[in-house]
Amino acid sequence: MREKHFCVDARMVTASGIGNFITGVLPTLSNHYRTTLLCRAQDRPYLEDHFSSHLIEIKSPIYSLREQEELARKIPAADFFWSPHFNIPLLPIRAKKRMTTIHDVYHLAFSSQFSWPQRGYATLMYNAALLLSDLITTPSQFSKKEIEKYALHKPKKIHVIPHGLTLIPEENTPQDFLLFVGNLKAHKNLVRTVQAYRKLQLQEQLVIVGKREGLKHIDHALFSLVESDPYLKEKILFTGYLSEQALSTYYSTAKILLFPSLYEGFGLPPLEAMACGCPVVAARTGSIPEVCLDAVEYVDPLSVDSIAEGIHSLLSNPQRRAELIERGKERFKVFSIQKTAHNLLHLLEGREHLIN
Repeated sequence: MREKHFCVDARMVTASGIGNFITGVLPTLSNHYRTTLLCRAQDRPYLEDHFSSHLIEIKSPIYSLREQEELARKIPAADFFWSPHFNIPLLPIRAKKRMTTIHDVYHLAFSSQFSWPQRGYATLMYNAALLLSDLITTPSQFSKKEIEKYALHKPKKIHVIPHGLTLIPEENTPQDFLLFVGNLKAHKNLVRTVQAYRKLQLQEQLVIVGKREGLKHIDHALFSLVESDPYLKEKILFTGYLSEQALSTYYSTAKILLFPSLYEGFGLPPLEAMACGCPVVAARTGSIPEVCLDAVEYVDPLSVDSIAEGIHSLLSNPQRRAELIERGKERFKVFSIQKTAHNLLHLLEGREHLIN
């Protein structure tokens, strides 16, 4: 029987969220199919070290017009082509079928934060992905409903496949700091988070982990707030991007993870914190209640007072902390990257009955 050929756009392999998703499922997929990966020149050494797939270098910048011509020209004849992001090839390609993963529709739900050209591009790409893809996956029921809400035409059937954890938890003793993990964009709600932290006048430091350099739509108000306040300048540490091993250490030694995000299609950091025994303060918005259930301390993300109360509640109540840690240890076990990969395989092989 002929071995099936699977081509993956892996150009975002080093991006924190999508990159972990790609690297987490690729081993399972490459065990079942002959795989080709589209990559950037700077990612070639990493991919060569970790995967035995054939690599095709794409030189054009992501989100550019030139990439569309190059993708159409370089994507090989294959049984499947997978775009793990809404930035799909618009022109005809030689793959027989396409699969696209849409993690969220943040660019449409928060369109006012973007320029007219950026809104137009996002609208075009999201709807093209729905129109041109044979299979569409998304990580939560919340994201599925959001896709259907903002689609300009009735989307094809959307399959919900939750993401899984790739981080290996460590066992450490909590130290005197609070933690945030995520990109530093406005919808992560860091300005209100920092204001809540400032209000409490805590001894604990606030450590903010997330890529800062080269990030589009970075929350400049956050840095203005910190730079203008001597207390915050002294107490807040920006680490930038961290490796998974370093991130696991931070999770395992933080007193609390703060995650009052305004919008999440899935949201891995709360689950990663749970795996490391770190209790979580999170927003009751987006996909977070669906993913976390009763294993976190919920707050109103639009209220500085509510965020501050959530932080104070966990810092001052050891019994509540212990309760959430135990609930978290059970909740994160539901989300396995192996289960995610096998559910993708089920779809590719025409089996719609997914693993729960």
